[in-house]
Amino acid sequence: MTNPSTEFEVSAIRRWIMRIPFFFTGVLFTFTAWGTLIEHWGTFEPIEGVAFAFWGALSLLAIIGLRFPVKMLPILLLQFGYKLLWIAAVGYPLMSRGELDSSGQDLFQANAMGVVIDLIAIPWIYVIRTYVVEGFSRRDKDSE
Repeated sequence: MTNPSTEFEVSAIRRWIMRIPFFFTGVLFTFTAWGTLIEHWGTFEPIEGVAFAFWGALSLLAIIGLRFPVKMLPILLLQFGYKLLWIAAVGYPLMSRGELDSSGQDLFQANAMGVVIDLIAIPWIYVIRTYVVEGFSRRDKDSE
């Protein structure tokens, strides 16, 4: 019988590749989100405040992901998902109607680049085996 903890391991090379989006997220969002949160005078609009708070928290989790990339894999999945959803639900419809301004185009390009980086960095076979196959094939005490 195989040891379940070693059956679906992520290679050392893949773990280093996973650190790339963690690094960029940790560095870029730390400066932009935390800089805005700390230096902002007055109040935020509610949705704008949610966005900066989310990015601030995401940056901290990404920094943890530099040390523990496999344990923090759900953060990469979240990042991949929200960027892909933004492109599909917000960016592309605006772009197709010609209503995407220059800052929106920059955001579209940044999200598209992030999706590609996440797509490459995420160990998809590990994700499928761990979260889909193994996750639905056994009954955990946590899921009861």
